[in-house]
Amino acid sequence: MCKKLTVAYGDYIGSRMVGWCVFNGKDYGFISDKAVKARISQGDLVNGLTLDEEKNVAIDKTFTKSLMGKSGLSFNPITAADDEDDEPVMNKYYALVKVVKSKEGTAYHFITSRCGYEVFTEEQVKSMLAILDMGGVQMGADGSLVVHGAVDVEEASGDQNKAQGGSKEREGGVQK
Repeated sequence: MCKKLTVAYGDYIGSRMVGWCVFNGKDYGFISDKAVKARISQGDLVNGLTLDEEKNVAIDKTFTKSLMGKSGLSFNPITAADDEDDEPVMNKYYALVKVVKSKEGTAYHFITSRCGYEVFTEEQVKSMLAILDMGGVQMGADGSLVVHGAVDVEEASGDQNKAQGGSKEREGGVQK
């Protein structure tokens, strides 16, 4: 089974690319272009990136139209070389990492270019797609959501789809 990473954003020093912030399913880390090339060459997936004809790292247009790049404290859109004239207006990028189907509905799990993790309903995702590009999911011609083939889709078991955390009742400093 291959390992899968999902790109959150590209990291720049000035105008020079120094690496990619990626999510491995549990936490975030950074890898270089050289590491991306090696992973893709050995069959691992890096959602959001691919290799072009010259074996250079490029945006995977089947997964997303654009990514975010971070230089210092600011984020700016990164577009594919052939889309430079059509620059997106966005300040936050979402990439789909998992879809969980349950009796209550379908939950779409996204990472963000700000190293966040957010869960949305189908209606929320459709509304967001109307105004911005999201990685791993597109709006179909019939108005349905089309999930990229490299995104995990699973059935919820038990309370997996419910919110985690929250406060628990305490009595005298002891948890009930």
